[in-house]
Amino acid sequence: LHRSEMDLLPQQRVPFEVGDCVRVRLLPGAEGEGAAGKLAASARALFLRPSRPRVLVDGSADLARLRCFHSKACFAQAVLGVGVGLEAEEAATPGGEQRFHLASVYDTLAHESFQDGVRKGVWKQRFSE
Repeated sequence: LHRSEMDLLPQQRVPFEVGDCVRVRLLPGAEGEGAAGKLAASARALFLRPSRPRVLVDGSADLARLRCFHSKACFAQAVLGVGVGLEAEEAATPGGEQRFHLASVYDTLAHESFQDGVRKGVWKQRFSE
């Protein structure tokens, strides 16, 4: 592969060395190309990794943005949590002990909104607790 086919920035190092094994995926050919298709190599990234991890200072960056999805109350104005529900699992054996597991919606909700009767997340998933 030539450097120009890899979408690298000028200061980035080529991630492969001569002799490295590179995984490839063969895609079926388009109509008129037969069943074999064509093989083309590309090393263009499908995603970008951050150059360095984001450092949180005392969590202030996330707490400033943390809000209830229903009332829009922020962390300083309300007690925030997430909705959870108990879901029954199928018994492994007939007549076996009934088991439950917790399922969470992970949408931040203010306690006041929960007391007002909000029992669905942003995408209408139900929760009970």
